[in-house]
Amino acid sequence: MLKYNLYISDIERAMVNIGNSIKGMSIESFSKNQDAIDSNSMRMQIIGESLKKIPLNLWGDYKNEIKSLIDFRNVISHAYFKINPLLLWDVLQNKIPQLKTELKKILKYTKEKNG
Repeated sequence: MLKYNLYISDIERAMVNIGNSIKGMSIESFSKNQDAIDSNSMRMQIIGESLKKIPLNLWGDYKNEIKSLIDFRNVISHAYFKINPLLLWDVLQNKIPQLKTELKKILKYTKEKNG
């Protein structure tokens, strides 16, 4: 599992940066702030790309959510003009906190497994 630590670290760093960048923002201010949209889209690309490197079987019941985050990354990467700020906001507000919780479970599991 140690080989996934780099990807997990990238995901954690991107989540912290997302939290810092949208702190105190409303949906209205976010949707009008192109810098926030662009920077958080890039962070979602980092998260999605890193998630692709971690086997889905480690995510248990959460693997469908992981697939959807990877798919979201693909939309951002390959059809950037289609990014809907409201959808991005929803992902940042609702999916990232869930991912953080699930990532903690994986870290706990790997620590127990590796002693």
